Amino acid sequence: FISRVEISPTTGTGFFASNALGIYRSTNGFTTNTSVLGNPNEHIHSDVQVASNGMVVAVISEPFSGFTPENDPGIYISTNDGVSWIDVTPASYPSSPGRGVIGTSQSDPGIFYVFVADNSNNAALFQVDATDLNNITTSDLTDNIPDFGGDSNQRPVGDLNLQGGYNMVCEV
Repeated sequence: FISRVEISPTTGTGFFASNALGIYRSTNGFTTNTSVLGNPNEHIHSDVQVASNGMVVAVISEPFSGFTPENDPGIYISTNDGVSWIDVTPASYPSSPGRGVIGTSQSDPGIFYVFVADNSNNAALFQVDATDLNNITTSDLTDNIPDFGGDSNQRPVGDLNLQGGYNMVCEV
């Protein structure tokens, strides 16, 4: 299924993220679509957003069992309308990433965030600063994710439960 549709504010090019299929691009109002990152069955989950400056940000998960992906799971950016992609995945990114979601900043389009779950339902959060394409930096913000645990009666009042990636959103 399609999990997100984005339209570039600078070119009008359309992008969509489809679970099990990857990232697709269309320059004619979705009459035809071209796979630009990932291929069928290569990635269980994917997400895409287009920043206000036209930079395209994508995240793709690990592949289905028995499939070898053309693109490694991780975080990618495109500065040429999805024609080519730069892998900006940080070294501390989960080794078996599940679903990841993206949040871009309208006020600073070179900065974005990726919230990702691994296969053990653990959360990770990353900031990517691509304002200078010659010096892209990433920050692992995972330790900043709140985890308040239970109350005095051991009721979970502040645990983060991603439910296998279902309970995830990332907004800036």
